[in-house]
Amino acid sequence: NFGNVDIGLDLVNKSFCAWVYFGSSLNNPTGIIDKDFDNGGTNYGGWGFWVQSNRKLWWWNHGNQDLLDDGSVTIGTNIWTHIAVTYNYSTKTAIFYINGVLNSSKTNASIVEKSSSTSNLVIGCIRGAAGGFANGNISNVSAYNKVLSVTEILQNYNATKGRFNL
Repeated sequence: NFGNVDIGLDLVNKSFCAWVYFGSSLNNPTGIIDKDFDNGGTNYGGWGFWVQSNRKLWWWNHGNQDLLDDGSVTIGTNIWTHIAVTYNYSTKTAIFYINGVLNSSKTNASIVEKSSSTSNLVIGCIRGAAGGFANGNISNVSAYNKVLSVTEILQNYNATKGRFNL
């Protein structure tokens, strides 16, 4: 928990990358990096890069308008996996990557992103350590204030994969 820090990623394009090593079961959702709140109704804001219990990626920044990865590849069990998401603020599109390869792309024009306000920035859980804890390890989390290209995602994967015995 990094507390309420402004890392400049509200209401802009953004991308996140991380290496994860998860055990056999996952909370739904499992937080990777998060700076959001959802108090029901229209009292929500911020953003979150999460993992579903089915080991697929999840982008959140609007209550009940989640963008869920439906690609064919899932995060492995007891193995290091590189995951990434890019989010285009204008088109409301999340693109999900696993091990440097595009897995799926989802768009939802109904998304209205709101500022993360006073929410804490957390890694390995959601909503300021309120739940969604990771069952495993998370390493090399990176955040960008732009939509990374396919080439940049693959470069990030290739540049760090040697650290994870791949």
